[in-house]
Amino acid sequence: METSINSGYQQLPEPVKRVVRLDANAAISFNTNKAIIIRLLAMFLSAITMFMLCLVLFSGELFHLIFLIVMVLGAFILFSHSNRIVVDPHQCVVLRQESWLWRSAKVVQQQDIEHTEVVMTRTGNKDGRRIEVLGQVLQFELASDAEALMTFLKQQFNVNTLEQISNWPNKTPWFPASDKGLHADHEAPGDAELPLSDDIVPLWSLRDKLMLLIPVLVFSFVAAVLPWVRSL
Repeated sequence: METSINSGYQQLPEPVKRVVRLDANAAISFNTNKAIIIRLLAMFLSAITMFMLCLVLFSGELFHLIFLIVMVLGAFILFSHSNRIVVDPHQCVVLRQESWLWRSAKVVQQQDIEHTEVVMTRTGNKDGRRIEVLGQVLQFELASDAEALMTFLKQQFNVNTLEQISNWPNKTPWFPASDKGLHADHEAPGDAELPLSDDIVPLWSLRDKLMLLIPVLVFSFVAAVLPWVRSL
């Protein structure tokens, strides 16, 4: 089993392997939406830390030094966070694991593989695809990348693969191209017959939400440091 999973993983497209990791025990995992947001916040705090370091060097004030220490500790804690979806073929379960400060991961959500739905929908452009597992979303620019991951999950882990493209908003069973001849009754119509995603997928992607968050963080940072700059 492990040999088959390792071989199948190596055949995945590079965009898929960049977001989906193969572990030593043949389990696969990927970051949750929460983990991505926390990592971005950690990077933002790191940028503030560099700015505060400059203030400390030029001003030498105790308040700036204390604030710098707080920012360093905050960034350290955020970088230590881990929140991942794990597909474990040995236990036949799909887990969401979380840990802080590099401690042992704690299972916060668990589901049997055979009862786990992996749902593929379209994104805002015709070729883009979104895959949802346990409420977490993976987004791909190309349909071929998403279908390669769906095929891998179906053939190697036998998860319940579904799509919401051919009959939105209903979920329809999805099968790899090599298996569609065996499941002709469930075969979806070609992409040419489908409406554009803007008409059938009203959900915002994680990237859209993060783009809205960036101006808030920038303005908050400017408002926080402007009084200190004026006091120099």
